[in-house]
Amino acid sequence: MKKFTKWAIGIIALLFIIGSCMRGGDDSTNNTVSKEQKPKQYIEVSIDTLLSETKANAAKAKQDYNNKDLKITGGTVRNIDSDSKYFTIEGSNQWDLMSIHVTPRNEAQKKNFVNLKKDTPITVYGTVSDVGDIMGITIKLDNFEQ
Repeated sequence: MKKFTKWAIGIIALLFIIGSCMRGGDDSTNNTVSKEQKPKQYIEVSIDTLLSETKANAAKAKQDYNNKDLKITGGTVRNIDSDSKYFTIEGSNQWDLMSIHVTPRNEAQKKNFVNLKKDTPITVYGTVSDVGDIMGITIKLDNFEQ
C-alpha cells in the first residue's frame, strides 16, 4: 500500500509540473501583449453597397463582413431607441425594410446617442456582429460622425 501511495503522489506531482509548463508563462506577460493592440483598420463601404450585397446573398455577406471592422458611409439616421440601446441607419432607399442596427459598446456611447438627429447623414465605425437576410446587419459601435 505504501508503494501505491508513493506512486500516486509522484504521478500527481508530475501532472502538476507538466500542467504548469503548458501554461506558457506568467499572466503579466500576456496582459502586456493585449495592451499593445494595433489600431483598427476599417474597411470603408457605402451603406447602399452593404445592404445590396446582403439582400442579394445574406450568407455571402455574412462570410464577407461578419466580425470585420467597417467604416460605413452614406447612411442616414432613421430610428433612435428611447433607452439608447440602439439606433438604425439606412441607405438612399428610404422604403427599404432592411437597415443597419447600431448598438453601443459602453455607457459613454449610450450617452452620446442623445446628440443624434433623425434624418441626418452619418458615418459609422464599428464591428459587424450579425448579418441577417430579414433585419439586416448589426454593428457594435466604435464611433460615429454626424
